[in-house]
Amino acid sequence: MIAVAVTMVMLFAPARDVPAGPEGSDKLVHCLMFAALVFAGAYARIPLRALAPALVAYGGVAELIQGQIGRDADLWDWLSDSAGIALAVAVVLFVRSRHH
Repeated sequence: MIAVAVTMVMLFAPARDVPAGPEGSDKLVHCLMFAALVFAGAYARIPLRALAPALVAYGGVAELIQGQIGRDADLWDWLSDSAGIALAVAVVLFVRSRHH
């Protein structure tokens, strides 16, 4: 629950409250943020087949909302979210396969 709350603050904060970083660093933040959501969900034993599509949808809806609240709705941000989801799902599946 904390991971979701943190992402909501990061995704929906007013533009003036979002720190600027090096060019493209926001894509890495998106990737890591959504990977963290996968790891938290997997730890909570949410099935990956439900978790992953829900997070992809969450990322897409978040971008649409950002476009309505004075922030940029960015396809590349959503793709970065999706990349983080895919990478984290791969890690979770790999770790699970090693423990069974």
